[in-house]
Amino acid sequence: MILVCMLNTDEEALVCDFAETYRIYNYKEIPCKMAAIYAKGLKENARIKMKLAGVKVTLEDMHLSLRRQRQMCIRDRPFLRQSAKVQN
Repeated sequence: MILVCMLNTDEEALVCDFAETYRIYNYKEIPCKMAAIYAKGLKENARIKMKLAGVKVTLEDMHLSLRRQRQMCIRDRPFLRQSAKVQN
């Protein structure tokens, strides 16, 4: 059932995820049950799982972005630079 849902949502994303994760370049060559097991085993940051969840950015990417923004803010504002030193 999950495999069908993924295929109906975005077959190309599933193909990319299978190729990247399992080195399976043509999912149609493997038994349907195996394809379903592999689909279920994809990581949460797989393209197809993110699309099904309606997520466009991973938590890791969001965290890195926020960290970078904070660094830029501290660099651009000298008074914040001193307070950051005190906190560390």
